[in-house]
Amino acid sequence: MPEVLISTNIGTVMFERQPDGRRRIWMLKDGSHYDRIEKAEKLSVAYTRFSSHLQNEETTETQLKVIFKKCEEEGTAIAEVYSDEGRSGTTDRRKEFQRMVSALESRSVPSVPRGRIVDYLTVYKLDRYSRGEYDADYYRYVLAKVGTRVRSATELIPEAPEGIFVEKNIEAAAVYYSRLLSIRVKDALEAHALDRKTNGVFVPGYKRGEDGRFEFDYPLCKHI
Repeated sequence: MPEVLISTNIGTVMFERQPDGRRRIWMLKDGSHYDRIEKAEKLSVAYTRFSSHLQNEETTETQLKVIFKKCEEEGTAIAEVYSDEGRSGTTDRRKEFQRMVSALESRSVPSVPRGRIVDYLTVYKLDRYSRGEYDADYYRYVLAKVGTRVRSATELIPEAPEGIFVEKNIEAAAVYYSRLLSIRVKDALEAHALDRKTNGVFVPGYKRGEDGRFEFDYPLCKHI
């Protein structure tokens, strides 16, 4: 059953829980939505992403509220919302991300009149868009060909030429962080394994003890 995720002066975002636990998120297309699209000088789509509820990342709701606030302040209408939950930014294999790129590239974003350009793809931070070493540049080029510019709602990137250097540094920092995090996670898992911790792995005849280490599952062992 669809429910309201956020409701703002420039639109309402709905969601519906999917069988895998993730949420399908979209923009409510009512009469006021189409009025805003028609009257606005510029249009944007919003994209949000977070990797895991276990990581210290901004929720979808938080990201959307900031994106909507920025667009409201400048008079930009949001045509559609795309959101990937539980997806890493180090890969472009994200269902909603690819659906968004396809819609923008083919100029078929819902509620956008034929012939109008979607000026922006607005994200909370650039690392929500991509943490891939090559993906950010590639998809920025794909979208630029249809007149859509990727921008951050929170990071101050100058419109002047030097903004290119700021943008590239932010993206490089995101790639660096992802690689460093991957190394740290791998090292931690290896250390836990050497310390007999389960790392979430199930082994017949054993169970997870209170300290996180493997213990004999004696009742089960009797039947082996």
